[in-house]
Amino acid sequence: MNRWFSLRLIPPLAVILLCAGFLIWIDRPEFRYALAGNARECSAYQLVNLPESVDFVAIGSSRVRRGIDSELLMQKSEGLISDAYNLGRPGRSALRNLRVLRDILGRPNDLKFAFVEIDVDLLFSSRKDGGLGLGPSSAFLSHADLPDVYAHSLNNPALQTMTAARFEYDKVRYALVGLFSGLIWDTYQSLDQPAPRACWQPNFDKVFPGKIARERNTWRRRFDDLQTATIDGSIKNSYIVRQQLELLDEIRQLAAEHGITFLVSRQGAAYEPPLSEKTVRAIKAIIPEFIYPPESLVRRTWRYFADNHHFDTEARDMYTKWLARQFVKAAED
Repeated sequence: MNRWFSLRLIPPLAVILLCAGFLIWIDRPEFRYALAGNARECSAYQLVNLPESVDFVAIGSSRVRRGIDSELLMQKSEGLISDAYNLGRPGRSALRNLRVLRDILGRPNDLKFAFVEIDVDLLFSSRKDGGLGLGPSSAFLSHADLPDVYAHSLNNPALQTMTAARFEYDKVRYALVGLFSGLIWDTYQSLDQPAPRACWQPNFDKVFPGKIARERNTWRRRFDDLQTATIDGSIKNSYIVRQQLELLDEIRQLAAEHGITFLVSRQGAAYEPPLSEKTVRAIKAIIPEFIYPPESLVRRTWRYFADNHHFDTEARDMYTKWLARQFVKAAED
């Protein structure tokens, strides 16, 4: 009887082991990035085939992807940067930024400079939850990030466990969708594609005046005169701020271990007033790597947005030239 019972356990145990093996096998950047959606294959090609000669990467959201021109950055860096790649993808997540940098540094390369997006709005937030940017960004993350997911969730064991469980559920869900849709197999067969300098799409240069007008009117309701208005943000001593600073510190430590100069910032929205000098100084006091464009540059870009959140070609060129100068300055210091 006992022997018969033991034999009956073999099939379910084999299925469990097979599933666990599958989840471990696809927990690699090429598959994780392919599962992330929105021209997903491009991100897989970028990381898998990122050349060893890469010396600059830009990491962050779609604002980074559409707001930094890798070719122009190299041209304007005074010979400092020779092989730049823009790894921006839709979605905001400090934890995802950390994972992308870990994945890059897990492969041989000559990386010396990195631009990492920081969600400035969260520094002014008193929120007591969220901030990790999970959901769609979970596909980018590895099961090895589970300790970070747990540690940077609310300091409440029950909620931490729930967040960690939801994260693992999302990871399994994305894996199954990729398996049954054929995406994993398609990605596996096409990984010899060269790494593009940015995951660009033809519709990015299309302008949406209606979205820009709505954004302008939103800011006008808050400020009488947009041409002189600035945003005075008060940095909170909240859970969400501590979470973001802790994740940024992990990025800082990783960069220091590999001798990388990294700078952080975030591009504003259309007609969003620039941060005040007082606010920029306050951010720099806690984040020395923070950089921010002059007020005049922020206002000049307003006319050159493709939609309410993304630069068009003119604004992208302005911002990229300014960014190149910031890295030249950082290298000189």
